[in-house]
Amino acid sequence: YEQELSLRLRRGLEGLRGIRVLGHPGAEKVGVVSFVPAFMDPGQLADQLASAGFALRAGLHCAPSIHQWLGTLHSGACRASVGIYNTEQEVDQLLEAVDRALGQR
Repeated sequence: YEQELSLRLRRGLEGLRGIRVLGHPGAEKVGVVSFVPAFMDPGQLADQLASAGFALRAGLHCAPSIHQWLGTLHSGACRASVGIYNTEQEVDQLLEAVDRALGQR
């Protein structure tokens, strides 16, 4: 179930303009998706999403070396996760909130 939600989240983010999803396609098997908004600071996006009721984390996530390798050391990334307690509707609501936030830049 978590893999299905993660895949829904990953594919939904990949479909949004201005979002770069990080990680290998095999990462779809885990419930964590990291992404970088192209035109907004990840911390700012996480803060906006928090005010809409979503708890994301932003920054380097204790992994500056991988961010240097990915070319995101200057910005970091947003990280969202899903679990057994989440629903498809909640994933869709998060995707809509990200899309709205990016449209407000």
